[in-house]
Amino acid sequence: DFTRTRARLFHLGYLMLLDEMDRLLPGGGTSAARVLAAAQKAGLLTSVDIVSTENPDFRAIAEAALPHTDFLVINEVEAGKVAGVSLKTNPVNVSAVCDAARALLERGVQRQVVIHFEAGAVVADRSGEVSIQASLNLPEGFIAGATGAGDAFAAGYLHGVHEGFSTADSLTLAVCTAAACLTHPAPSMGLRPVAECLRLADEHGFRAL
Repeated sequence: DFTRTRARLFHLGYLMLLDEMDRLLPGGGTSAARVLAAAQKAGLLTSVDIVSTENPDFRAIAEAALPHTDFLVINEVEAGKVAGVSLKTNPVNVSAVCDAARALLERGVQRQVVIHFEAGAVVADRSGEVSIQASLNLPEGFIAGATGAGDAFAAGYLHGVHEGFSTADSLTLAVCTAAACLTHPAPSMGLRPVAECLRLADEHGFRAL
């Protein structure tokens, strides 16, 4: 019952790991889509993350949720699966990622599509604006483990959304939070307060993108 919460944002993760929520319903859609719709109806902002799996219904499950999603925060592999294009290139084709973000907006995402990848991230929003942010230029030996870095990115970005940051500031915090996560092999032990995460950008700068 979302009418009883004082929260501003409802985050649903992960699509493709929630068997009952992901199940395609006879009348169309999924239980996840219905939950997201209920959250929106109660006035909450909604955000969604997806897991990169080989589910044969991957695209249908994701597309059912898009019209009820305000912020879609996913990586380039997941974005490619939903958009029906291949974005896993080395180096990443930033222009193609931007196009995929726009395509996902056209498929129903209400506010912003955020796609992150090793070298950075892009955000496309309903106004037509596209923002690009490079990841931090980390020195050799900095990375102790990459588990949880995508989740840390999402947490940083959504913190910015929750606190009313600009898109640019939310992106900066997101890449800094992801970098902080990389300092420890456990998924969340590298995370630290916002100011300490942002300090990593001052220390290391951003890579060329």
